[in-house]
Amino acid sequence: MDPLIPSDPTSKEYKEWRVSNLEGSSLSEIHIVLSTVALSYWCWKCKTAAEFHRNPARFSERTWQRFAFECVVFFVPMFLALTGRYIYTTIAMLVGAIVYYRKQIPDAPVRHDKWAPDPRADNFKQTFVPGRITPKPYLSIYRAEMMLLTCFCILAVDFEVFPLKYAKVETFGTSIMDLGVGSFVFSAGVVGVKPFLPRMVDGKPVSTSLGHRLRAGLWTAFPILCLGLARFVLTDASGDLRMTSMVLLAGYQALYSLSPLGGWLENAARTDMVSANREGIFSFVGYLAMFLLGMSLGQEVLPDARSFKARRMRLVSVLGAWTTAFMSFLLFSFVLGVEPSRRFANAPYCFWVAGFNTFMLWLFMLIEEDVDSKLPPELSRAGRPAGYDVPAILDAVNMNSLTTFLVANLLTGLVNMRIETLLCNTTQSMAVLAGYTLLFMLPALAMYRTGIRIR
Repeated sequence: MDPLIPSDPTSKEYKEWRVSNLEGSSLSEIHIVLSTVALSYWCWKCKTAAEFHRNPARFSERTWQRFAFECVVFFVPMFLALTGRYIYTTIAMLVGAIVYYRKQIPDAPVRHDKWAPDPRADNFKQTFVPGRITPKPYLSIYRAEMMLLTCFCILAVDFEVFPLKYAKVETFGTSIMDLGVGSFVFSAGVVGVKPFLPRMVDGKPVSTSLGHRLRAGLWTAFPILCLGLARFVLTDASGDLRMTSMVLLAGYQALYSLSPLGGWLENAARTDMVSANREGIFSFVGYLAMFLLGMSLGQEVLPDARSFKARRMRLVSVLGAWTTAFMSFLLFSFVLGVEPSRRFANAPYCFWVAGFNTFMLWLFMLIEEDVDSKLPPELSRAGRPAGYDVPAILDAVNMNSLTTFLVANLLTGLVNMRIETLLCNTTQSMAVLAGYTLLFMLPALAMYRTGIRIR
């Protein structure tokens, strides 16, 4: 054994050495692993739609069967993918299941007169209520999936079954856990824009006052109070959130790359409070910009679409937002040669996180459009049974995401206090992780069943 490697795997020194100087994994590998998230949703959506079309009257009676299927289709691929086992086999099985279940969904009725109005469009327009923001299934599933991945990884990284290339990198590089940190901030921004959206009063659009927005934002963003306060100043001064965030990132990156700031951040000794906490202080700019990018996307996806055509055009606008973020990432990473860094939240990292999350949300929207296009016209916007739009498991997590996250962190600390995780074999590790996942889900499921909602 290398004399520099601590010999005792239960010691603090060994655990610190184990997660030090990590370089992460390639972008292609990260995206392949996380593609199982979208495939799991597509598989569930096709199976649920096939079951509903087969017997709508009895759809609401098969609660436990659907719950068991949700556990299998969302948790098993996550376990296999995030432990680096049978990734391609898992993807192939999910694709096969999607093809099988999608063939069971009957096609929408054929319109013999192509020039006649689409009945789905008529129903969609009639049920539109100005100023109303109804829950968006694709957004609920996106946020819940990100939360599940985050909660699973914070404990799984302590076991040998979790590939360290998925853990947080030291300074520069990309990994799944690095992506998870940014996704947490970005997704908060997507829903955090809601208090800023205009409402309809007596048929006229009314923007909320700064005081109202401040109170609403403080309530919804209390855990990240400083981030919330800063966003009000910036968004009150500029209505273009995307441009504000781009200016912030460009200025921060220029200062980092063209001034002594970059060298100081990377190499300075920790002699006082500022130098000891320099990463957190300066990365705030990047995470703020990422939060604003999320808010700009929220402006696109949160308001109800006025018409059927507008809902489909939303797919184009979200794809455009992804293209902007992706091209910005390519510019910084491959043209300017700047590597992404979660530690400093630099521009390539922020654009990568924004691009990935925007693309995933676009995929969820596309999956929903693909399956729901086969629904009867009267169900184009509303009237669907409970359990059709969002799986109960993910709905429970989304309704009580803060509770889920806090319980997962408490359980992670408890497991590390009682179990030497690095000494567990594969079977023991998977058993502990399965029990941990069940336990951090239980409070959210219990609150969901009783109608309690704590964001």
